[in-house]
Amino acid sequence: MMFWAACFFLVGILFVLLPFQILSFLDTFLSYVGVSDRIPLSSEYFWLALAGSMMMTISYQCYSLNFDPHNKTVRKSLLICKCASSFFFVFFSYKTANLAYLLGFLVDFPIFLTFLYVFSRTPPRES
Repeated sequence: MMFWAACFFLVGILFVLLPFQILSFLDTFLSYVGVSDRIPLSSEYFWLALAGSMMMTISYQCYSLNFDPHNKTVRKSLLICKCASSFFFVFFSYKTANLAYLLGFLVDFPIFLTFLYVFSRTPPRES
């Protein structure tokens, strides 16, 4: 779980510090794979603060699970975070008719499934 903690922490910091560069890079990638829709660039920092704080929270959840992999509360909250973000990416793609939002789903949903699989394979806590 330390790998995931580091990934979420690093990506969260990069997204907060370089939001326009990250979104521009993602738009370039979308163009490369043939998606004509773009991720709208915004000058708003309100949502960026919320996204950054969520990335730090998810990073801490993974860090915590590294030391206590049986903590059901942290497990469930991590699954809720990744499942919710996957759902919201699909919802906003539909609501805005913008396929670019599906890129977030294509990243987050496999992570959700990975966590779900790992948690289901974690042996029970020893007494």
